[in-house]
Amino acid sequence: MLRVLLRIFLGLFIFFILLILFIRSPWGQDIIVGKATDYISEKIDTKFNIGKLYVTFSGNLTLEELYLEDTSQDTLVYSEYLEANVPFRPLLFRDEIQVDFVDWRGLKANIYRKDSVQGFNFQYIIDAFATDADNPPQTQDNSESSFSLSLGSLSFTEFDLSYYDEVTGIDAKLNLGGLELENESLDLENMKFHLSELSLQETSISLSQMQASKTPEEEQKSSLPWILVDEFSLQDVDIHYNSSTEGIASEAYIDDFSFSDLDANLNTQEVALDQWVWKDSRLKLEMKSSAPAKEKAGEAGDSEEAFTWPQWEVNVNEIAFENHQIAFYRNGKRPSKGEFSAEAIAVEKFNFKMKDLTFSKNESLSFKLDDLRFREESGLVLEEFQMLTQFNSKETKLNNVRMRLNNSLLFADLNFKYTTLENLISSPLNSTLEVDVSSIKFNVKDAYVFSPDLRKNKQIQKLAKKNFKGNFEAHGDVETLSISQFNLYWGEKTQLQLKGSLSKFTQAEKFGFNFKNLTAKTIKKDLFEFISEQDLGMSLPESVKLTGDFAKKGANFSTRSQLMTPLGDILLEGYYNSLNAINYKLALDVQSLRLGKLLQNEQLGNLSMQLNSEGKGNTIYELSGELSSKIDSIRWNDYTFSGMEIQGKLKEGTGDVKFDYADKSLKFDFVSTLELDSVSPQVDMKFNLEGINTQELGLTTKDIRAKVLANLQFKGNATQFQLDAQLEDGLVVYDNRPYYLGNFEFSSEVDSTKTLAGISSQFLNGSLKANTNIEGLSKALENHFKNYSEDSISQSPSNRPVNLDANLKFTNSPILSEVFIDGIKQMDTLHASFQFDEEKALLTSALSLPYLNYKDNELEGLRLEVQSEKSYIKFDLGFDKIYAGPLDVAKTQIQGNYEDRLLSLDLDAFKDEEELYSSSVSVKFEDEDLYRIHVSSDQLILNASSWTISDENEIIYQNEKIRTSNFSIHQNSQQIALRDDLDFEKRHLGVTFDNFKLSSLFSYFNPEEKLTSGKLSGNLVLIEPFVSNGLISNLTIEDLKVTEVALGNLALSAVAKPDDDYELDLSLKDAGVDLVVDGVYHTNPAESELHLKIDLNKLEMQTLENFATEYINNSKGDLKGNFSIDGSLEDLDYEGELTFEDAQFNLSRLNTLFRLKDETIKLSKNKLSLDDFTVEDAEGESFTTNGFIGLEKVTNPKFDLSFSAEDFQLINSEAKDNELYFGKLIFSADASLEGDLDFPKVRGNLTIKEKSDLTYIVPESQAGIEEIEGIVVFVNKENPDDILTQQKEEDLKAVLTGIDLKTDIKIQKKSNVKVVFNERTGDNVKVQGGGDFKFSISRTGQMKLLGKYEVTDGIVELNFYDVVKRKFDIAPSSSISWSGNIYNADLDLRAIYRIETSTSALMATQTAGESSVIQNRYKQQLPFLVYLDVGGELMSPELSFQLDMPEDKQGAINGTVYGRVTQVNQQKDLLNKQVFSLLVLNRFYPASGSDGSRGGAASMATENINQAISDQLNRFSDKLTGNTGIKLNFDVDSYTDYQGSTAQERTDLNVSAQKKFFDDRLVVEAGSSVNVQGEQRQAETQPVIGNVSVEYLLTEDGRWKLKGFRKSQYENVIDGQVFVSGIALVFTREFNKFKVLWDKAFRESLKEESLKEKSDSQKKSEDKQKSENNTDG
Repeated sequence: MLRVLLRIFLGLFIFFILLILFIRSPWGQDIIVGKATDYISEKIDTKFNIGKLYVTFSGNLTLEELYLEDTSQDTLVYSEYLEANVPFRPLLFRDEIQVDFVDWRGLKANIYRKDSVQGFNFQYIIDAFATDADNPPQTQDNSESSFSLSLGSLSFTEFDLSYYDEVTGIDAKLNLGGLELENESLDLENMKFHLSELSLQETSISLSQMQASKTPEEEQKSSLPWILVDEFSLQDVDIHYNSSTEGIASEAYIDDFSFSDLDANLNTQEVALDQWVWKDSRLKLEMKSSAPAKEKAGEAGDSEEAFTWPQWEVNVNEIAFENHQIAFYRNGKRPSKGEFSAEAIAVEKFNFKMKDLTFSKNESLSFKLDDLRFREESGLVLEEFQMLTQFNSKETKLNNVRMRLNNSLLFADLNFKYTTLENLISSPLNSTLEVDVSSIKFNVKDAYVFSPDLRKNKQIQKLAKKNFKGNFEAHGDVETLSISQFNLYWGEKTQLQLKGSLSKFTQAEKFGFNFKNLTAKTIKKDLFEFISEQDLGMSLPESVKLTGDFAKKGANFSTRSQLMTPLGDILLEGYYNSLNAINYKLALDVQSLRLGKLLQNEQLGNLSMQLNSEGKGNTIYELSGELSSKIDSIRWNDYTFSGMEIQGKLKEGTGDVKFDYADKSLKFDFVSTLELDSVSPQVDMKFNLEGINTQELGLTTKDIRAKVLANLQFKGNATQFQLDAQLEDGLVVYDNRPYYLGNFEFSSEVDSTKTLAGISSQFLNGSLKANTNIEGLSKALENHFKNYSEDSISQSPSNRPVNLDANLKFTNSPILSEVFIDGIKQMDTLHASFQFDEEKALLTSALSLPYLNYKDNELEGLRLEVQSEKSYIKFDLGFDKIYAGPLDVAKTQIQGNYEDRLLSLDLDAFKDEEELYSSSVSVKFEDEDLYRIHVSSDQLILNASSWTISDENEIIYQNEKIRTSNFSIHQNSQQIALRDDLDFEKRHLGVTFDNFKLSSLFSYFNPEEKLTSGKLSGNLVLIEPFVSNGLISNLTIEDLKVTEVALGNLALSAVAKPDDDYELDLSLKDAGVDLVVDGVYHTNPAESELHLKIDLNKLEMQTLENFATEYINNSKGDLKGNFSIDGSLEDLDYEGELTFEDAQFNLSRLNTLFRLKDETIKLSKNKLSLDDFTVEDAEGESFTTNGFIGLEKVTNPKFDLSFSAEDFQLINSEAKDNELYFGKLIFSADASLEGDLDFPKVRGNLTIKEKSDLTYIVPESQAGIEEIEGIVVFVNKENPDDILTQQKEEDLKAVLTGIDLKTDIKIQKKSNVKVVFNERTGDNVKVQGGGDFKFSISRTGQMKLLGKYEVTDGIVELNFYDVVKRKFDIAPSSSISWSGNIYNADLDLRAIYRIETSTSALMATQTAGESSVIQNRYKQQLPFLVYLDVGGELMSPELSFQLDMPEDKQGAINGTVYGRVTQVNQQKDLLNKQVFSLLVLNRFYPASGSDGSRGGAASMATENINQAISDQLNRFSDKLTGNTGIKLNFDVDSYTDYQGSTAQERTDLNVSAQKKFFDDRLVVEAGSSVNVQGEQRQAETQPVIGNVSVEYLLTEDGRWKLKGFRKSQYENVIDGQVFVSGIALVFTREFNKFKVLWDKAFRESLKEESLKEKSDSQKKSEDKQKSENNTDG
């Protein structure tokens, strides 16, 4: 088509030139104009005009106003002005057409063709001037003549040309603003054209292709031109091309386009260009994809032509493109911000600069890319791209590559080498590569535009927080790529470094690598971005470093590496090969791995271990290998395991693994025999636990010892196997009492025809039998239950119907309730059964538990029965009672039946045979997941009152939609209704209340005590339930009470607002409370937010006291506060404060009044702040707190608090207030608390003030007073180190761990403290003194105490054998010193007992045979001092005694008495005897005298006779009372009374009666003492009931007792008969010998209970031995 246009244009041009030559002749200009116009008009029969025509002989031609119409009278051609200089001379004489210049302006032409018959609109001109067909013109032979053409300058302006051809489907338009051409030379013969200048300005070109273009016929080859252009430019050129058939629409606006010095010889294919500049242009291309054309049948097309290098020579000095806009759209797609698409590309600010482009025929290409920059609308920004490129037939070099794309950059040098270009194209992977990346940086955010879904990936989001940086060098090919260095960083602290090689990385199966000196590092902060310690359940180390060598070649893998962290190191060395056979070797070394820190379990300590294994075999089942592992050490709690070894050996798939360990607290051995088999592998395991001390290992807080032998056998596979397990010789020892586990056996067998399982033990027994495997059983049960879910679809019966029978029985056992599960106080047997018969479609199940008492929470009569047949299922669930704290749930029964897609439920609850609650509910299951719920109107009882409901009530649920009908229940003035027809536009469900008493519902949980009460009225409406859950409400509760505490009146209002907002308003007022909550609840299907403001205007302290009257009293003042809550329900933000205004309260246990005048607690999200929070005592002294508590983790808050106090009174109580400690405690302190709850850090100074006077009751062991049952110790004399029986010394364990405490303590000298060691006997010590101390507790619980306590005054009161009570004075010089260990204090104590007694017994040996006068002189009362000196260490005190007399009395009776005392002090045995006698009897121990008076032996004989008489009386009383439950006790006591003027022999008979009540928990005893020998003493009375005691066992084992008593006893002549009364909380403990009270009372805890006797005879023998042991004690 272009050729046609050129021919037309050339023809017109020649036509006009000839015409001009004629017209410029002076003699014919006028004639020609007239003739020509007339002739042509007549000839073509259309209008033809020429305005002016000037022609000169010099060849200058001017033509103005040329007009030519077509046959439709439309303009065909119009030329405004044409001037040309065409000299005639060269044309006439040199056969040369010479055009010096052409100036053509205002040309307009319209050419079109509607069909091929009529042709173009200028066809009529051709037809008019056509030669007659019969006389064709003769052709002149011009073969020998040739014309040359010479052009000067051309100037075309203001052209408007159009071409429209419906035949070819072309619509073309040209609006030419200006075309300037300066020709240098024109050689048509050689086709060489040299233009000095060519420019085109302000031009618009458009071309539309409406039909598919035909493939042009092959044209004859012709010589190609040689084009030289000195200067070429395009300015303001607009080009449009559209092809509807190809779906192409393109636009190009060229603002400034130019090049210079173009030399293009197309024949020789050589092109040279100096400079090419293109600026500020816009390019746009739109395409529509079309289906690819189908290949013609039989068309081969498989072969491809071999690549040949284009034989061109191209040289360009410089190319510069600036500020272009380029757009490419496919299929109507448009660019989207943040998402790159190859079908929608829009580039702006495109800049491109290149220099020294050389393309050579000898297969070489080189250029220097100085600049490539652009911005793409999706978000891609190329800020820099530079490189120097050299390409030839052997290699390609890309040097100095610099690229910056968004957040990424690349600085690199690349070199590709290949044998030939053909190999590069056909087999690029055979090339070798050399790459040197000096710097690379990238951020995964840059990938978002290519894959927008990455934005949603949380891990990718975290990865995008930092840039990747690095560098690397590599060379090689796909077979082997050597990496000389590789460094990659993520952020500053995470990096990867390696050297090595990659092999066959294009083949996944053969891919290999060999990395040397690989180093990977990171820190905890970076790991936190990807790993949550909370989700992982582990603590991450502060840093992680992995180093080593890693290699993989085919199926071979090997490594020698080390993982290093502050928590420990792990070394790994080994290899694995599975190419033809399995061959491996492994060595693992774990060095001091801090498992406790790693696993967030402080009970775990460091782990050090080694593991070695190697083996080989054709398959896993033929493997032969060895395994050895040694655990050097691992700590659990404070216990360290060391020296654990594991050994294993396999030979051709058969072998064993052995593991044993032994230390003082754990001893076991484990043997496992393996037989690997592809069909039926077999494992036999034997675990012999010879002993374990769970307390030592930190597994339990109890001292539990155990042993057991466990065996396990497995043979088979996943579908057919046999598994058996046995526990034998199981024994648990707790508190020196054995608990036998008995035999525990489990067996199972599974194959395609059966499933058998059984378990038997003393507490768990059961069996399971089925005639199919587990899969078949599961499928049969699934099919059975499908009968109820699929309507009218019968399941196909099995070829072999399934039968199942299972039973289980759980029985409480002492080993459970007394050892492992403390809370079970009583439990009846739990029975469970399950039977299934597929053929009968019958399934039955039952569960029953008659009674369970767990931590005083009781459950009675629990039962569940289920029976299911093919058409129905029914069940019965109920219990008789649930009692748990405030809950006392009535007897409840729920019966149900499901048949014909109808579920019927009957709910009943009773209290004392009275029906409290009763209701019948039915649920109808219909198609399309529709459910109809109906409540029967026959009987509806709430809280023992009948309620009424319509018989037509219904609730319909379908597809998260609820509808209600007539669902309203009422009783008198009370009413509850469910409605969905309230005045709301949106779907809703409302509950309306009218005078509804809360007790009508809550009484179910406790009919006797009202947990919650009040009168509820109003409505509560859920808007769009299951979707947005909006809330509208108008509720009130009058007289709201919780646990009988009045809280006032509650009102809740919720109002709908625009934009899915709901305005909330809640208030609770009156009864000491004024609370207002208001705000907005925003909810929709996508999100829910809450914005609340809470104002606590008043909360009286008295109201709070009403909830805890046992702990708080005398409360006054108010609590006030305000809070705000904002945010989504998943992440609420809150802030506010709580203020105490003139508040005070008394803690009953401390009996101390505390005041808070105006103190505020501030609360914000994750933080509770205290700013000078001050508490004052009754005297106005203050305790002040500052700081905050971090609540990021509520279960483990963080602390940053400081405390200060001055003369603050913490305790001001009496014995009635607190049974454990009472008195006054006043202190000053300055302390701080940091860390968190798991590990708090305390620092402080504490001063106990001199006004302090505190009494502390030390609980005693129950075993200490077991005088009747005695003590049985479980021992193994053959093996004293047996874990089950070894008797350890008191281990001073940490009482408080997980805390770091350091404090200075000062106790002022005049402070008093009293410690009651035995409340039953009244033993106590009261001291006054003080000292300075440094006390600390480490994290592991190790306590240290430094300092000295100096006694300034004090007394000790001791009770001896419940016979006498003595008081000692503590010498002021006494002291206790600590130098570190809190239990190893140095003692320097002296206690003094002052007594006045007769010396006759002491001096008996000296006065024997003397006159009565002399003997009577020694009967006078003299003062004596008994010294009890305590030295040594606290845990092993050294006791010594000494007798003395006051200095002023040492000369009494001529000093003979003092002399005797001195002698006694030198005889230890005699001294101890005399001290004991003085302390117990208040007199010296009598010795036999020569006068025949009774001495010690006589006294001892009398006491033995008294004991025998007492035993006989007690036995007689047992026969007399029989089984009445009343126990009589008799005790005969004979002694010599020296309190009168003369010695008198006396005998008293003590009689008491004892009765036990309430399962032996309450013991009442009453009795008196009767004198049977000797005269009645002055002021002595003998009441009938002189002694009364009431004792209640607070704990069932009697360890804790509460005792009240009244005792009548004769003191002396002056005091006479006195009554002693008291009440005590008793904690008892055991001892073997009396001296234990003195030297081991605070470090040895003896056992409480005896072993169970296996027979009555053995029990009698042990009782006898026990009695003897007690007698020795």
